[in-house]
Amino acid sequence: MIREQKSVFPELPPACDGVRLRAFVAADAPTILKAATDPAMTKWLALTHPLESLPAAARWIRESNALSLRGEGVRLAVIDATSGVLAGCVELHVDATCLGNVGYWTTPEARGRGVATRGLCLLCHWAFAHELVWAIDLLT
Repeated sequence: MIREQKSVFPELPPACDGVRLRAFVAADAPTILKAATDPAMTKWLALTHPLESLPAAARWIRESNALSLRGEGVRLAVIDATSGVLAGCVELHVDATCLGNVGYWTTPEARGRGVATRGLCLLCHWAFAHELVWAIDLLT
């Protein structure tokens, strides 16, 4: 019997202001790879392990989902609530003192549309509402 692994974090909030948050899924790998290799993304976001292939993107998805299982934070897909298209990523890391820090990225097609702002607002509201953190720093 296979036991389903569950996040140590509360259930994610419903869609709000045109976006919703969800865990990454394997089908997101091509979009993640496209975003990670976009020149604007590589200029501003220093990835510890650059994503240069679909297997690397798949590994990144597995690592992203493992964060919540370990209780270290969440890395979530920001989805356009109308189209269902992956538009970006927001993440929250929580340290031992319950100080959080957040980061984000968006796909080239979603840039300039407020996707990151709305995703981060949803994520931060969720984190404070469930008393997961006492403060949040934005990593830029």
